[in-house]
Amino acid sequence: MTQTPQTPDDRLDRLEATLTRFAELSFQSHRQHDDAISRNEAAIAQLLEATSRNTEAAARHDGAIAQLLEATNRNTEAVSRLEANSVRHDENFFRFEGAIIDLANRMDRNERGIEALRTTAAETLQLVAEQARLHAQHRAEIEEIWRYLRYQPRNGNGRGE
Repeated sequence: MTQTPQTPDDRLDRLEATLTRFAELSFQSHRQHDDAISRNEAAIAQLLEATSRNTEAAARHDGAIAQLLEATNRNTEAVSRLEANSVRHDENFFRFEGAIIDLANRMDRNERGIEALRTTAAETLQLVAEQARLHAQHRAEIEEIWRYLRYQPRNGNGRGE
């Protein structure tokens, strides 16, 4: 399964979705908490004579508040970790992006170097071919001069006169 690279916007969207869900859960928890408090207050007003039951209800209420507080603290810690992870991911992304740009620049330089070597090799082959042609031409001229000199009559003074 191929995973597409994630952009900072995708990460931000996920973080925003998480924060929105956290806010909804917190609001729902607070609303439930408020509803529980309202029910408890009504029960206390109606059942003053049942102090033992009120004491038990208050204990349950305190436990629920403690649980909500613990959950809120855990959620706050989780959001902090997510934010720290997001920052690290962004830093890594920018570092990877820089490395990719550096690699692309190196590839461009390498390609230019290879092209320069190809051009140099082609020019060298052309120069070698030109030198071979000139060598053959000069050799033919030298052979012609030797043939001429072999058949020239000599008079002993080194000249053909």
